[in-house]
Amino acid sequence: MSGQNKKRSVQLLIGPAGSGKTHACLEEIRTELKERPQGSPLLLLAPKQATFQMEHALLQDPDLHGYTRLQILSFDRLAEFILSECQTSIKSILSEEGRVMVIRSLLNQIKERLRIFHASTKLPGLAQELSRVIREFQQSRVSPQKILDLSSSDKLPARARHKLHDIGILFQEYQSWIQLKKLHDPDHLLDLAADALRSSRELNTNIPVFQLGGLWMDGFASLTPQELNLLTLLAPLSNKTVLAFCADSFPEDKKEIFSIWLPVHQTIRQCTHAFSSLDSIKLDRTVIKRSSKHGRFQQNHMLKWLESKWTRPLAMDATPFDEGSLNPTSQMELSLSEAPDGNHTTAIEMAACQSPEAESIYVARRILRQIREEGMRFNQTAVLVRSLPAYQEIIRHTFDRYGIPCFIDHRESVAHHPLVELTRCVLRLPAFGWTHDDWFTYLKTGLTDLIDAEIDDLENAAIERGWRGLRWWNPLEGPEDLVKRFEPIRRKLLKPIKNFLGKSDHDSGAKMPLPWNGIQLAAAFRKLWKTLNIEYRLETWDESAFSSPKSNIQDGFHIRVLEVLEAWLLNFELAFAETPLPIREWIPIVDAGLNNLTVGVIPPAIDQVLVGAIDRSRNPDLKSTYLMGLNESVFPAKPTAPMVFDELERLQLENAGVHIGSRYRTQLATERFLGYIGCTRATEHLTLSYALNTSEGKAQAASVFIQHVKRIFPQLKIHSFNERIDLSTALHARELLISPEFWRWKKGQSEAVLSQILPNMDSRITLSSISQHTGKPTNQPLNGVIARHLYSEPKTSPKLYTSVSRIEAFAECPFRFFVQSGLKTEERMAFELDARRLGSFQHAALEAFHMALEDEGLRWHDLTPSQARELMEQITSQTMKDFHEGLMEDKPVNRVTASALSQALGTFVAVIVEWMSHYSFEPIGVEVAFGGKEPQIPAWEIQLSDDTKMVFNGIIDRVDLCAREGQSSWAIVIDYKSGKKKPDEILSWNGVQLQLPVYLNVLRQPGVGVSMEAEHIQPAGAFFTTLRAKHEGKSSRKEALDPDTSIDSMRKAYQHVGCFDVSALDAMDQREGATKGEQFQYQLNKNGAPRKTNWHVMSPAKFDHFLHRTRDLLKEFGQRIFEGDLSITPYQQSQQTPCQKCDYASVCRIDPWTQQWRQLEPACYGESNDGKEA
Repeated sequence: MSGQNKKRSVQLLIGPAGSGKTHACLEEIRTELKERPQGSPLLLLAPKQATFQMEHALLQDPDLHGYTRLQILSFDRLAEFILSECQTSIKSILSEEGRVMVIRSLLNQIKERLRIFHASTKLPGLAQELSRVIREFQQSRVSPQKILDLSSSDKLPARARHKLHDIGILFQEYQSWIQLKKLHDPDHLLDLAADALRSSRELNTNIPVFQLGGLWMDGFASLTPQELNLLTLLAPLSNKTVLAFCADSFPEDKKEIFSIWLPVHQTIRQCTHAFSSLDSIKLDRTVIKRSSKHGRFQQNHMLKWLESKWTRPLAMDATPFDEGSLNPTSQMELSLSEAPDGNHTTAIEMAACQSPEAESIYVARRILRQIREEGMRFNQTAVLVRSLPAYQEIIRHTFDRYGIPCFIDHRESVAHHPLVELTRCVLRLPAFGWTHDDWFTYLKTGLTDLIDAEIDDLENAAIERGWRGLRWWNPLEGPEDLVKRFEPIRRKLLKPIKNFLGKSDHDSGAKMPLPWNGIQLAAAFRKLWKTLNIEYRLETWDESAFSSPKSNIQDGFHIRVLEVLEAWLLNFELAFAETPLPIREWIPIVDAGLNNLTVGVIPPAIDQVLVGAIDRSRNPDLKSTYLMGLNESVFPAKPTAPMVFDELERLQLENAGVHIGSRYRTQLATERFLGYIGCTRATEHLTLSYALNTSEGKAQAASVFIQHVKRIFPQLKIHSFNERIDLSTALHARELLISPEFWRWKKGQSEAVLSQILPNMDSRITLSSISQHTGKPTNQPLNGVIARHLYSEPKTSPKLYTSVSRIEAFAECPFRFFVQSGLKTEERMAFELDARRLGSFQHAALEAFHMALEDEGLRWHDLTPSQARELMEQITSQTMKDFHEGLMEDKPVNRVTASALSQALGTFVAVIVEWMSHYSFEPIGVEVAFGGKEPQIPAWEIQLSDDTKMVFNGIIDRVDLCAREGQSSWAIVIDYKSGKKKPDEILSWNGVQLQLPVYLNVLRQPGVGVSMEAEHIQPAGAFFTTLRAKHEGKSSRKEALDPDTSIDSMRKAYQHVGCFDVSALDAMDQREGATKGEQFQYQLNKNGAPRKTNWHVMSPAKFDHFLHRTRDLLKEFGQRIFEGDLSITPYQQSQQTPCQKCDYASVCRIDPWTQQWRQLEPACYGESNDGKEA
């Protein structure tokens, strides 16, 4: 028989886990490399994640110094190798991200032809899901035409036919698009390699171009039709082919339903059928028995028993596992381990923990103990879970706390990496009108020329002043200092955007660019990255991460993100080179590509614990394995519900001869197979753990794998792990900090001793700070010197500049004052019509109303109610345009609100003017500023001590004067409120309500009267009045519409409430015989004296005492402030506390159920003869 006709050997090597399949393959390869270093290529096929470990294991032989013949490849790399060896030039190949972008674009074009998916073409994720389905059809070698033929079959239900119709059209359009663009699909790579092998045979019928010295495959449980087809073409070209599979026997003829070997046996059957049909192939089937001398478990009979009895559970009895063994293991030995921290351990341990977090702590402690006491290394240990995303952050955080180096084996998603966000936002900005969110997402990536402080200040100003949309393209407007500060920043941030849009620096337009094709858009992205010096910035980030001991970012991660994006742009250019689209239509296409970008992490080459998913990570040389998350529905995982074709539809397609994906039965078998693989990875130790509750506290059951292992080892105990660590079992310094025994022992120990016990603690955590921390807010005062620096400028005579509202906050709770005035925390102002802005608008309109009267030489008394209403409507119309950079006209809802406020203010001034007929006072000042930058009257200063003062600044809404012949002029203060507010006697006495008496004290300062057209001023009273009145409900519609009733209701709604000197009542209310106030709230007895319940109607002596009491309180508060009082002592009145409306609750974090509330003193206003001026 000639060499060309000689049959080639194909060996199906079958063996259970740990039987030596990989060892046998590697030994054959080593022998071939040693005996014939030169010759035809040798190929070792392995999953992508295992190629590094295979090469590492191969070179463990000291006699093998290197090689040139061997290629260790995955199937994709194999296809590329074949195409290279056959010298077959291929067209450009799209990446997976490129295909998703193309499918997203095609969906938009063909949506009118779709039956099922026409209404959901714009849903995010649909393109990716349909791409996955198309891949399944490609891997099963099903053409678009066959799919369309099936869509016409009467054997399938209508819904399945409609789905097939849509997918067939999309698949057909995609293939046509690929051919038109002269590109190749990523899933066609194996088919291209197969075509290259066939072509080489047809051109060289006698001597094949492609020859192999040997082909080995290991680590695969299943093969796609494409992969199997490529193997059948390679086998006749190889001197020897060995395909290794993990199973304990060859499949039998009877149908398997519940066997864990179901997915592997299906693959073996497919291989047997494929290779048996080739005349040039001699098929051998070899089974490696468990007694192999190269087995993984030769030194550990407990793990060996577990593997051998996994499919046929048999309890391990008291007899030795192997009578001839020198190291038998009995059930008596299995009962030695009383606790996971004990000195006696078995090869298998099981633990129940309270939560996944506790589970990770348990595993971390066991790893540390193994490293310290058993001489194991980190790289000989692996932590495996079924689904890595659910556990990786928990494990990362715990291992970081315990100082355990770990490598988390996964592809890192970069969908939200700063560079990806910047790329996404720069496209959204012009497309969606330069929105605030897009601007500051772009700026906060950290990749622009602005520093963080500039961005924060700019964002605060933009939110407060409404800079959004096209305003960014025009010079800023507003106060001069604000423009001077932010205009250079605006020009700086626009420069890279202009470069991206292809505009010059002098072009100030914000017009949308013309439609771009893929090449133009890719060039614009690269130009932007170059303008922002992205490569240098990312290299700087990588250097910082590398030098930081606490960084979890892999070396060179950020630069790899840039490389991934460069590759994405290449695919972008390939896919859309001649496809011009408006910029808005590019956004879903770009998002579809960016959302799927991932970066591969580098396999560990140092001493690290491997953390990975069971179905992904490949780690053959492990001494210890920790299998976490063995809970019901977690592992084994529930079969994933297919997004497009459900289980019944897949079965119907299978009956029609189309096999795509895997069905529930196969998925269930695969889960059981993965459980077997996970439990048989280690050579010395296996730990199984599960959580009794989820992280959210929901109870969950243990996995069936726990019970399965218990059936094999009935006396194996499940340890219950308690997170409470005592002093004797602490394994890490951090565990001491949560041990009560440690803190009791610590007392009396020197700092030097403690430093030796805790040598590796973070320098930011001091023992003194930890021991003093009780978890409760402190009431310890600030140092007086610090308080002076905090609240004032520390000059020769420190002054506390403050306002009434801030001192009221101190009276409510000193800690609130400390946070607000000491730490200078404040709420960020937004360009919104909130309650504060509504009040400012009303104040501005009332001020303009008064100034308009002064300009005309008129007084409030000179108007009629209708004239006042008309004038106010004119004023508010103009104020709307000028108020806060057009806020009132910014949105339709704002304009409606402004119109309603205009009507309410018109009613208010009409009522006030109507009251003027029996009111002797005349408004002479509005928005009267005392203190500050432009004061109308002096600030009020209170001497606190020899060297400290408290200075009050503020604005009085309105001051009304009543001239008296030969006497001081009466003065009344009116304070406008948006809501209903009335003075409270107890709150006033305790300093919680000080606004009205402080304003009156300000007016009675010497010299104030002169600035207000009066020689002397005597306070008469101060009142709150609402600007947004709420009218009382009426009993009937007729009563509500009655004009007289309506007028009475309005008068009552705007009634003034406050404190006043009863001797001024005749000037305040000149109605004859009035015993009940209309404009002012009061009630008199028949003898003309105020009723006892009217505490706010005061005699002159009581009124004077009221004002002096205010001054004394302020002096006391000021002294306490400078003494550093920051106690958290909020008051309680009835069921009301200031904490209910406090903006700083998240800072003090008191518990309202345990807080000891401060009780307020009862009011006690006596008759004072003290005539001293304030």
